[in-house]
Order: sequence, then C-alpha cells, then structure tokens
Amino acid sequence: MLASPTSVRFTRTGRAYHLDIATAADLRNALDLDEALWVATSAPIDTLHLDALFLQLVDTDHDGRIKPPELKDAIRWCLEVLCDARGLDAGDEALSPAAINTRTEDGRRAHEAATRLLVDDTDETAVHVSLDHVRHVRRQIECLAVSEAGIVLPRATDDQTIRQFVEELVATVGGVTHPSGATGLDEAHLSQFLATAEAYLAWDAQGRSSDEHSSTEILPLGPATAAAFAAFVGVRDKLDQYFAQCEAAKLDDRLVDRMTGTADTSQTDFADLGDLRALLQRAPLSRPCAERTFRFDDPINPWYAEAVVRLRQDVVRPMFGNGDQLTDQQWQQTKQTLAAYEAWSSHPHGAELRPLGPEKVRHYVEARTTDAVRDLIAQSKQSAFVLDNIRVLEKLILFQANLLQLANNFISFPDLYDPARRAVFERGTAVI
Repeated sequence: MLASPTSVRFTRTGRAYHLDIATAADLRNALDLDEALWVATSAPIDTLHLDALFLQLVDTDHDGRIKPPELKDAIRWCLEVLCDARGLDAGDEALSPAAINTRTEDGRRAHEAATRLLVDDTDETAVHVSLDHVRHVRRQIECLAVSEAGIVLPRATDDQTIRQFVEELVATVGGVTHPSGATGLDEAHLSQFLATAEAYLAWDAQGRSSDEHSSTEILPLGPATAAAFAAFVGVRDKLDQYFAQCEAAKLDDRLVDRMTGTADTSQTDFADLGDLRALLQRAPLSRPCAERTFRFDDPINPWYAEAVVRLRQDVVRPMFGNGDQLTDQQWQQTKQTLAAYEAWSSHPHGAELRPLGPEKVRHYVEARTTDAVRDLIAQSKQSAFVLDNIRVLEKLILFQANLLQLANNFISFPDLYDPARRAVFERGTAVI
C-alpha cells in the first residue's frame, strides 16, 4: 500500500495506468509502490542513455543491470542526503551546499567538499557547485603524483636521489598503476623492497671475504673465486667428457681413434664452415689417455683453447700450484671445492636487486630515502580524504540530475508514448 494515497497520481496510457513521477515526493511514493506495478524489473545499464558513472553508482552489485531494490536504495540515499529537493525536481547538475543535509555522514562529507570548492572558486559570487567543476577537481586530484591509493610517482619529489630510488624500485621489485596510467611505488612494494634488500645483503655478505687473501667455504679462492668459477664452467662439460673417454681408453686403447671423432670423416665437408665447427665441438679437448691426465702442453682442441688457458690460469695454478697437468682426481676435487660457490651463486636471495648492486641497495636501506618515500605515501591519506568527499558530492549531484529520469524510464514509461520525447532505453527508429 502507498503511504499517502491522496498524493499519488496515475496517468492512463493505453490500457494501463502509470505512476506519475515528476517530483521528489513522487519518488518517495514510488518506494511504496508494489513492484508488480513497476513496468520494468531489470535494465542493462549499457542500453540506457544516461551518465555512465551515475548508472554504475546505482548498480551497486556491479552485475551490469539495475534492479528495483537498487533503484529504491538510490532514491532513499538521495532523499536522505538532500534537505532541499528543488534541484532534484528540476534535474539540476548544480548544487548549493545549503541543499545538503549535514545530519547524515555522507551529507557532511558532500557539504564539506562543496563548501571547499566554492571557497577555492575564482567566481566569488558563485553559490552552486556544478557537476563539471566537481569532475574537473576530481580528475586533478586523481592525477597528483601521490595518488589517493598511496601510489608515488617519481615526479612526486624534486629530490633527484629519491626520484631515482622510486624509479629503480619500480624497475626491480615492481609497482602499481597510478590513476594517471603511469607506474608508481606504494607501501606494499616499499616493504617488499626492504625485506628483499635484507635477504639480498645477507646473501651478498656470504659471498664476501674479509680481505683479498682470506678464503671461505663459498669463496675457496677468495675474491678470485668468481673468475675461477667462470673458467671452470666454461670447460666443465668437455673435461667431464675427456676423463670419461680416458676411462674407455684404459679399457681398450683401440677406442681412442673412434672417440676422437676423426676416424670417419667421410660425411664432413671440409669446405663447409658449419661442418668444421661441428667437428671441433664434437672432438675431445685432447687425445684421451689411459693415465686419466689432462696435459696442458699436449695438442688442445682449438675450439676450446681459450677456455683451457683460462682454466689453467684461474683454477689449476691457484689450487694446485703446478699448471702443467690436471689429473682426474684433481678435477673431481675442483668440482667439490667450487660446489658451495655454485650453489650460492645459482640461488641468490633478492635476485631482482642484483642490477642495483649491494652498495646502492645498502645506501637506500640505510639512508633517508625510504623514510622520505613513506612521508610521500602518508600525504596521500589527506588526498584520499578530500577525494572521497568530492566523489560523494559528485554522486549526489548525479543522483539529483538523473534519478527522476531513470525512475520515469523504469517504474513508468511515459516517454515511450510521447512522440516529442525519447525514452532513455530507446535505440534506433521503428518504421511501420
């Protein structure tokens, strides 16, 4: 039943009666109208010719359709937040702070935003805030270098060090999308950097010796371990192959010619560079011997000659003194000695920070940069508060300007039967 039947007006169109919705009072009466008397029970928002944000705000469950309970909630909210409905009756896109009910929380927030915008307005005679003005200010705040969500862009500061810090953190640990479309740094990624930096610096410390002469389990050759490991890796597979072939030669030396890959070269085109390279890559480092010893002064496969020189210089001589030969036993010892370094270097903690290097990471952690970025993020809280109020004000103006029209195209269809007007859900032209 309607709360006040005497104030309700219906218009007969064809064989049906439609509720007249011309004022805020009619909207209030519509709340009590049995939904069985509503013309529509659901409306896809992408078919309605109304402000897109307004429709999204009414569609509170974000399913792309407006349903009676959602329209009722929109009407209740608007009638509660407005204390002067004349703008609603007229469908105005401008609102006076005096028309806002400050006894409600949303009303207080909208009133604060409207008052602030009028104070900042260059037109000192203005008493209304327009939708265009509200949206202009909202877009300006959204594009601040420190956004409402605490996303800091490099341009948020004039300090070159802090700006570089933000840029490098976004490039290494990642960032989030700022309303402007650029990528910035937020509190979560700053915290991620600090945790990652701690792990990275601890990992880096494990791989450092106290001086150039000391060694550790990870750095058996001190600072020279990195170069030694690179030389070791460069020829490891071929030396493993060589010593395995030496085992075969110990069993039967007649296998040596076959193992060298040169016994049958009938399929090799010696004028073809690719064939020659393949032959060298396939051939052993040197001629296998039953003694399982690699002699550096014996003929060496030229394809690996430079790698063998580095192995002799950076690994064999520092580890064994004598650089003339490498036995199978020494080779196994070499692999065991460098195993800890390989495990350490292959699984770096905080690997994403390696491009920065430990010195820069340590500087960022210990210096004022992280605190400065946190201060910038803290500034966003005030921006967020202001922006939230402006969005409430924008919502109120949108509802004031559009609710009557939406209700008239949902609860009743008067525009559909009026040749001089077009319903908001009409598309195209029917030709009969």
